[in-house]
Amino acid sequence: MRLSGTPAPTPVEITYRPSDIEELDRAGDEKRAKVPPPKDFLNQPQIFRTIGGFLDRNEAQLVRLVNNDPRAKESAFVVEYTSRDGEHVVDDHAGAAIYDMCVSMYKQRGKLTGTSGRCR
Repeated sequence: MRLSGTPAPTPVEITYRPSDIEELDRAGDEKRAKVPPPKDFLNQPQIFRTIGGFLDRNEAQLVRLVNNDPRAKESAFVVEYTSRDGEHVVDDHAGAAIYDMCVSMYKQRGKLTGTSGRCR
């Protein structure tokens, strides 16, 4: 998975290997066990979790995640994936749409855990 920084004169590209993502997931599990859910919905873990949830719901396989694609007009993220039918899909998501997806996912987790989306 690749996540590039915001547009800059010299863009930076960060590449995550599957082992890196597993390590981030383990660290996140440890933190979640100790700390109440964050109120900030547009942080890196929330964005990854939300896009991952979107892909899971659609039974899709991530190809690439970019947040500084110069070809994308007014989108914060470009999610490139392969659908369950094998179709190659490129979706542009505006920052507001990602935020809404994060909030929706947070509320859904609250329903599953009985907290009704409230922070503890």
